[in-house]
Amino acid sequence: MTVRVDIMLALIPYQLEALKRRVYLKIFNIKMPVLTPEDLIIHKLISNRSIDVQDVEHIFKYNIKHLDLNYLLKWAKNWGIKERV
Repeated sequence: MTVRVDIMLALIPYQLEALKRRVYLKIFNIKMPVLTPEDLIIHKLISNRSIDVQDVEHIFKYNIKHLDLNYLLKWAKNWGIKERV
């Protein structure tokens, strides 16, 4: 089985914040750091590709009760993408 992984380098304050907020998931018996749903949403809204927009819709659908909407809106406003949230 092949699994694609995106690697993020923290170069700006938002990315540093996203890395501080990371969570760990066990994937194939390996503890892996991953972005929180909120930070994944922000990254995907910045990219704004059609597949990313679909991904954001799914993330909202399955995580809406657990999302930190204040954090999400703060960074969406900072990036000028608040209208996409």
